[in-house]
Amino acid sequence: MDNIYKDNLTVPEIMALIKKGLENNNLTDVLVNSAETESVCDTLGGEHEKDDQLDKMSQHWWVHPHRPVESHKRRLQFVHVFLKKIIRKLLKWYINPPFEEQSRFNDMVVRYLKRVNIHLSELDKKLADIDRDATISYLNFENNFRGQSDVVKRNQEVYLPYFLNRKNVLDVGCGRGEFVELLVSHGVSITGLDVNEEMVCYCRDKGLPVFKEDFFDFLAKTPNESLDGVFMAQVIEHLKPYQMVEAVNLVYEKLTHGSYFVLETINPESLYVFAHSFYIDLTHVRPLHPQTAKFIFESNGFSEVALLYSGFVDGSKQVPFIDASQNLISNIQELNQGIERLNKLIYGPQDYAVIGRK
Repeated sequence: MDNIYKDNLTVPEIMALIKKGLENNNLTDVLVNSAETESVCDTLGGEHEKDDQLDKMSQHWWVHPHRPVESHKRRLQFVHVFLKKIIRKLLKWYINPPFEEQSRFNDMVVRYLKRVNIHLSELDKKLADIDRDATISYLNFENNFRGQSDVVKRNQEVYLPYFLNRKNVLDVGCGRGEFVELLVSHGVSITGLDVNEEMVCYCRDKGLPVFKEDFFDFLAKTPNESLDGVFMAQVIEHLKPYQMVEAVNLVYEKLTHGSYFVLETINPESLYVFAHSFYIDLTHVRPLHPQTAKFIFESNGFSEVALLYSGFVDGSKQVPFIDASQNLISNIQELNQGIERLNKLIYGPQDYAVIGRK
């Protein structure tokens, strides 16, 4: 654009030069290469820095086309300035619209960035309250509330028929490794996964094939139809609803035909569990109802889906039936049926497993 300062330029020539500059995006190049222009990624830092940058952008969003008119000529400087002002007025109809359009665009960007900044601030506050690592030892927690390993292992023997003679079984969230140890003792090739490093070290010290890895990450790189069985005990209640559905779908894709997926979890049909087990664990998200679990299994293609209940409450804690020996009450049977329903609601099985075959 240095040619614009030639003394012999006519108005059409000036307009041609300006048009050529606009076509070549010279104005954009100037803005991008300007020393005053900073990258948003470089300048936006902490919360206060972002607010400061947005304030600066709010002050400079308007692109003014009328810069101070000056002349680089020593002779007839006043005349040059006067002529330039006249030319600028003549070209106002041509020059102003692009600047106005750019200003409107800048205004929209600044407004949008302010809204994004507000949402990001709210998101930061929410993220600060979730997904924090527990400060307690989960291994010690399990030892206190899960029960003795031998008892857990003995209770899990009911699931053995679904995994015997299999070659590649996966135990998701294996914890202290009771089921891994059980299958290893029966000659079944099994791999245990857990995200808790303390649990993994505990199992590795016992010589068990357990690894620290996220279940979803592991399945993502696992070939389809390569697993001969999947066992998941007391894990699904730690997941969000969409993750529950995704987990069942992924397991179905990875299982070989004829293999089983056994998913054990807390039974919300029993009110007893909410007072004695569910809310004890700080990492529980929500329980999964047995009928919902069965529906998810069937919806993802599993067949022969069955529910298996376990962890029955001691009968001494239940409401006793009315003694009908003296036959003093005419509707004893009806009352006893009501008591039975009440016992199931309050003192029903604490756990259940939904079992599906691919």
